[in-house]
Amino acid sequence: MDCESIAQIDILTWPEVRQQVAAVNPSLADVIDQMEPDESMKLYRAKYPYGSMLLDNGNFMLPTEQGQIKPLLDDAFPKSVRKDLGYNFSIATGILLQHSAEIFLHSDNQILPFRIIRPGHIMGLTSLLEPQRGLQQEKIWSISAGARSIFLLASISDQHYYRRLQRDFLLKTPAPKDFHQHWHLIRELANHPEFNNDWHVEMLYFSAAWFRQRDDAGWLRFQHYLLKKAWQRTYYWRNQFIWDILFSQA
Repeated sequence: MDCESIAQIDILTWPEVRQQVAAVNPSLADVIDQMEPDESMKLYRAKYPYGSMLLDNGNFMLPTEQGQIKPLLDDAFPKSVRKDLGYNFSIATGILLQHSAEIFLHSDNQILPFRIIRPGHIMGLTSLLEPQRGLQQEKIWSISAGARSIFLLASISDQHYYRRLQRDFLLKTPAPKDFHQHWHLIRELANHPEFNNDWHVEMLYFSAAWFRQRDDAGWLRFQHYLLKKAWQRTYYWRNQFIWDILFSQA
């Protein structure tokens, strides 16, 4: 099983996925119920194997019908899909349904972890709600299925033993030179045919139809819910000046 062999995408309606959303974020499910979304408001459920990218330096990645993972702008996707999910500068707004993912920055051969996100977390809110669209530095962010800042406790620096590991499992990954490179080995092992483990991240993405302006109370509640969630996440950044002063005095 290679890294992309279990990648998958399905197009669904709200009744088909409501139970799954309610299990991880019941308050969001209740708000959506009040909207009474119709069949035109499509949802895309994407399945990512461990180590694959949901967002790669700002490029929104999606599974194709052939089980590969490619940027949304790739010709592998129909124009209808690109239109449905291409409304954000980066990743489409969506909710994590299963397992975890990591938001990080990749800079000068370094991995800078930002946040581990878990089921129920809504992604893509900043780029959706930011009024100054185009001023954000969206192209620096990446999101991996599963942890990216992960490393092995066992020593794997011994070339002799590492060559044995490569031989026994027919590994393509070269011996890691530092702990940031451990992830490449872990990703290959996690998706190796010797290990029957269908671990994957599931994301549910909202299509553009969910965010078209409406005047009914249900849509306004949905919009208010997203704004409230986005505001709550900015607590640290809104108070960063105070935290910096306190830290400087410590």
